[in-house]
Amino acid sequence: MSAPAYGLDADLAAKQAAAHDPELEKQVCDWVAAVSGKPQGDASMADWLHDGQVLCALANAVKPGSVKKVNTGAMVFKQRENITYFQKFCRDCGVPEIAMFGTDDLFDAKNMNSVTKTINILGGCIQTHVPDFSGPKLGVAVEASVKDGKRAGGVATQSGGLTGTMEVQKLTQGKREVAGGTNAAVKSGAGVTADAAGLDADLAAKKASKYDKDLEATVVKWIAAVSGEAAPSDKSVADWLKSGQVLCRLANKIKPGSVPNINTMHTAFKERENITYFQKVMRDFGVPESQLFGTDDLYEENDMGTFIRSVYNFGGAVQNSPQGASLPKLGAAVSHGMSGDKKRASGTVNQYEAMQRNMEVERPKNTGITAGADAGK
Repeated sequence: MSAPAYGLDADLAAKQAAAHDPELEKQVCDWVAAVSGKPQGDASMADWLHDGQVLCALANAVKPGSVKKVNTGAMVFKQRENITYFQKFCRDCGVPEIAMFGTDDLFDAKNMNSVTKTINILGGCIQTHVPDFSGPKLGVAVEASVKDGKRAGGVATQSGGLTGTMEVQKLTQGKREVAGGTNAAVKSGAGVTADAAGLDADLAAKKASKYDKDLEATVVKWIAAVSGEAAPSDKSVADWLKSGQVLCRLANKIKPGSVPNINTMHTAFKERENITYFQKVMRDFGVPESQLFGTDDLYEENDMGTFIRSVYNFGGAVQNSPQGASLPKLGAAVSHGMSGDKKRASGTVNQYEAMQRNMEVERPKNTGITAGADAGK
């Protein structure tokens, strides 16, 4: 017998149960099956739509090419990605943000009522936003649009603040206009343009400026030469290496046994674990922490430039190892160590004498004052 739920979880569960409309859910499921061509069978709505593939098929049936690549794997992040593709399709069809379900509402079945309502609204929006679609209809036509024209004027700048983008309501008190005063530019928003593209754009520009295609080709050639595995022509460098298996085999070619157990499962946490194994090997060969790439730099392709430079530094560090003599060379030999810190080995300080034993004390110098004092006696 399952334990009863108490507190907030019980309240939420009760609210969702009260709001559940089985008739609406059936209408939505029947429509999704009819449009997508994917029958529901005996599965629940949550299990049927969980991986997002049926929803992507629905989007492509309504508007071909809406989802260019539907993920068919069993990996969690790929299934969640399918759901985000469908959510984008909903927004493109005019479903307002306030009516959108969250990814976890479907993937973790946290709120299937929200999923049902969103798809029902999508059916109405399709009738007005996709007039070429001649398939089955769901619900009533919905004319939904996001009235956000002011935002198209730009984003806030460091110097101008929001003066060029904020909406100002004109209020009058007798002859005096209190909202914006006599500043026409503030009142209308015209004539003031934003000159900032945002933090994301700045970061993307910095990454692009650091990326070196020639260096990438050199690193890829070295990985292939050492590991004996040629880079596939139909994959990007990130797709080739993101599972971490090639990198782990590369490490074992350089120093056998560096990675005792390479994960071969195509699951996110196992592939990321492979990458951390390779990062440990890099540290063991002397690559400093400041030159190591982050796991997401490769796995999520957050910064491939940093990843390529990190492997390039690894190639230099390998050259100083006993194994490096017989391997193809990558870059210049790199060594890293903490030298010039011998005083620290002389002992530790304790609670009472502080650093008296370890401090260097300069003795007072004879400056001639004593001689002057003697002369005056």
